[in-house]
Amino acid sequence: MSPEAQAAKDRRGGIPQMQHRHFAFIARMIAELNPDIRTQVARQFVKGLRLSNPQFSASRFYAASGLGQIELDRAAAEYEEILAIQNP
Repeated sequence: MSPEAQAAKDRRGGIPQMQHRHFAFIARMIAELNPDIRTQVARQFVKGLRLSNPQFSASRFYAASGLGQIELDRAAAEYEEILAIQNP
């Protein structure tokens, strides 16, 4: 692909349609991160991934990302707050 074609493709942007296998791969990578940053990284990914597939499950993603129960509960509550703000 030419550099011009690549640039045009990048400019189109948009939200890619992702599947469970993509979510699982990303979650495995997050699970390997230092626990000090794992929650923050997982939360950031959830914000974008939930837009890529209506079947996306934040709680399953958090669990697959290696978050402990306390972090999982906190992140799930934050996710629900985000949804409430966006869908009043």
